[in-house]
Amino acid sequence: MIELSDTIAADGTRPWCVGFESGDATGWPGTDWIENALLRTSGTDVYHDWIAHDIPFDAPEVEEAFDLADGVIRNEDYVNGTFGGVDSIAVTSFQEAGAPLLDGGCAMYLMGSFYGAQFEDDVEIGEDGDVYGFVLPPLEADSEVPIMGGGEFVVAFDDRDEVVAVHEYLSSGGYANQRASLGSWVSAHQDLDPSVLSDPTDQFTAEVLNDPDTVFHFDGSDAMPSSVGTNVFWSGMVDWVTGTDTATVLESVESAWP
Repeated sequence: MIELSDTIAADGTRPWCVGFESGDATGWPGTDWIENALLRTSGTDVYHDWIAHDIPFDAPEVEEAFDLADGVIRNEDYVNGTFGGVDSIAVTSFQEAGAPLLDGGCAMYLMGSFYGAQFEDDVEIGEDGDVYGFVLPPLEADSEVPIMGGGEFVVAFDDRDEVVAVHEYLSSGGYANQRASLGSWVSAHQDLDPSVLSDPTDQFTAEVLNDPDTVFHFDGSDAMPSSVGTNVFWSGMVDWVTGTDTATVLESVESAWP
């Protein structure tokens, strides 16, 4: 991926678009970069230990993940030719950041599958279309492919027969297919019929989720205590991308852990 980025940069295009602005949630796209990096540099066990605070937020493994992300996000040769380089990341909205994919302003954008809905109806999403997606690769060939995202759990608070029946239905392939046919939703259910998915982004996501080499992980910042994951971690990413050194950011987030 770095070699590809270097090749694109040598041809005169900034390979990556990056935008952290998201109103009161500004900074969350940056946490996705770190989480994806940590899964690739240190693997599943370290990732889960980090979320649970079984290792400190400023552990060496986390610093290594920041260093990997640093080589892309804070590299002036790599980011945001349209918006103004590294200095623009903190103030460029995640919605706007991917727009230059369509006019050659950048080549790649790390963002969730939901981003497909940001494009206008006349934008063709597909392998031969205007834009398409791919999975951020592992660092080593033939390694497990870590995927990070969010999802829903169906929880029953009563064991009445009708509650159990609804609970069972919501976990069935029949429900998955019916809900998926309505659009803007995808499932890893093994009985999901791909033909009911009309959106190419959903089709691609379902394919990835059902790939036997895929290992799914829930978003780390979402799983942390809110005072950390959706507060100081978000703001810490803004500080980091605007010039604060990695050690200072890591120490500030660690000190905020309840």
